[in-house]
Amino acid sequence: MLGLIYLFSSFVFGFFLVSVFLKPIKNLAKLSASFLVGIFIFSWLTFIFSLVFSFANEPIKLGILGTFGVFSLILLIFKKKLQRDDLQVNINLTDFVFLIFALIFSFWIMGKSFDYDGVGYFRIASNIFDDFNVHLSLMRSFSWGKNFPPQLPFFAGQPIKYHFLTDFNFAVFEYLGWNSGWAINIPSALAFASVLVLIYSLSQELFGKNIVVGFVSVALFLFNSSFTWLKLKTLTQIWQQGEYLSAGPFDGGIISIFWNLNTYVNQRHLVVALGLFLIVVYILLSSWREKKILTTMLIFTGVLIGLLPLWHGLVFLATIVVCLAFWVLTKFRKSYLWLLLIAFVFSLPQLIFISSGGNNLPLFKPGFLIAETLTLENFVRYWLFNLGLSWLTILGGFLISSRERKNFYLPFLVLFILGNLFQFTHNMFHNHSLFNLWIVVSNFYSAYFLVYLFQKKWTAKLAAIILLVLLTFSGVIDLMVIKNDFIHRITDAPRDKLMSWIKEQTPTSTVFLSEEKLYNPVNLAGRKVFLGASHFAWGYGYDIDERKILTSKIEKEDNTEEAVGLLKKARIDYWLATPPAKFDLPRVYEDESWIVYQIPKD
Repeated sequence: MLGLIYLFSSFVFGFFLVSVFLKPIKNLAKLSASFLVGIFIFSWLTFIFSLVFSFANEPIKLGILGTFGVFSLILLIFKKKLQRDDLQVNINLTDFVFLIFALIFSFWIMGKSFDYDGVGYFRIASNIFDDFNVHLSLMRSFSWGKNFPPQLPFFAGQPIKYHFLTDFNFAVFEYLGWNSGWAINIPSALAFASVLVLIYSLSQELFGKNIVVGFVSVALFLFNSSFTWLKLKTLTQIWQQGEYLSAGPFDGGIISIFWNLNTYVNQRHLVVALGLFLIVVYILLSSWREKKILTTMLIFTGVLIGLLPLWHGLVFLATIVVCLAFWVLTKFRKSYLWLLLIAFVFSLPQLIFISSGGNNLPLFKPGFLIAETLTLENFVRYWLFNLGLSWLTILGGFLISSRERKNFYLPFLVLFILGNLFQFTHNMFHNHSLFNLWIVVSNFYSAYFLVYLFQKKWTAKLAAIILLVLLTFSGVIDLMVIKNDFIHRITDAPRDKLMSWIKEQTPTSTVFLSEEKLYNPVNLAGRKVFLGASHFAWGYGYDIDERKILTSKIEKEDNTEEAVGLLKKARIDYWLATPPAKFDLPRVYEDESWIVYQIPKD
């Protein structure tokens, strides 16, 4: 019940903010924007207040109370600025039916990939199994632990270098009483449905309220274009397809896995970030056409952009890049300069925090994931296979568009260029986020081209239908993988006795030494480990080598005093080891599989 109150209040808050500050967003799109803005701002407020009250036993409780205090205060201050017309939302039957479809599809796809069965097990699809270890560990570090200021749960002692606010948002719902499945899937599904609605609405806004363009844009998003379908042996295997035919770069193939829906069920933080990006695009389109941007809208949009880094760093970068490109192309540059300045002011503390320790990024590294030597031929081949026939339809839509629509598209093309020139994180494949955003906007032009063809003679109509089938065929095959994916079951507390003991008997700030393993019971109990899931820690920019050496040295040490000295130096409170007992240390927990040593304080 408390989680539902928090969720509904965030929507009301978002509806109020959108009504006051983002007036061009109307009707169905307004409902989606309201949810995304509301949950985004509520999460930020709750985190800030929780951080301020981190000295308390339950900082999240005080964070929630502080959030509702700000919520009430802002409603009182700005309610007089609302007009009756601002509160109206007009939805026709077609829009309503589409909204129902978006909700049903979104809840199905999120619940199919991850769930909690109610009897003590996480149910996790194989294609998101690796990454969800990070998100569950982070969520539990807040909901069952006390991770303020935030640290990576499997690299204790250093400031976090990963955008964590989505997982904090999930943690709030779990703290308020929802099980892990509800806490993750309900916000995720509502966010994904909101993204579908914004794609449906924004494409129509760009291309003259053509509802068919909206439907086709959504279809192209859900069923991505590539030449994966060329790998299909028989049509009869589609319904039972259980593995991705293309999973580059992990399978060594040329076609990347990052364009299909697995990206969004796996990276839940990207879903809300994409929605916020589309909200900014909505405002950019309005200001582009009106040749001006209202001061209140400018300030609020700048704040939204500026708060993105801790939610999704690369989407923040992409949004800034697009706004910079619009600043170059527009005549009212002063307004965009102010928008960028506001975004910079709000983002700077976050960027300093998550980049602590320094790195050499970004790197000039042309070619993205092209495995061969970078040549023009290899570049064209790579993107031809990854985008399929959408190159043709994007170009076609661009060429038949008005001059205004051509110019509007150019800033988004910068994302494709930058993603192919630079490496922005320790893993080059993270650049996929830049291409995901570019593809979403490019699909509007593809959809416009297909609808344009369908309005011509029967030969053009036939060509449009064939193109649509070929553009979406790979995505349909990939969707079947989500339907048929193998489900892993991971034991949770209280069924897992060790996890229950850790949660109930150790302080929330405790640090463990344990073996590296996914879904470590220490992390799922809300506590931190000295080093775990090191491939993720390395990917986020941590120096794992020193800790690997120290961990190995401790595990090989035969002298109890020497081992204790090393453990104290690393500020480790408990050691989770496997039997038989090796050291003369207090054993505070023991079963057939595990021994927990408590490290003496003096």
